[in-house]
Amino acid sequence: MQISTLKIEGMMCSGCGEIIERAAEKIPGIEKCTVEF
Repeated sequence: MQISTLKIEGMMCSGCGEIIERAAEKIPGIEKCTVEF
């Protein structure tokens, strides 16, 4: 499994991170997305 890094500027809350995780996991080829900040 390849791990890639996506940098997002301006995100302020963990709730936003959860929304990004759910959205990214709907993209074909992405098995799991974890947002850490």
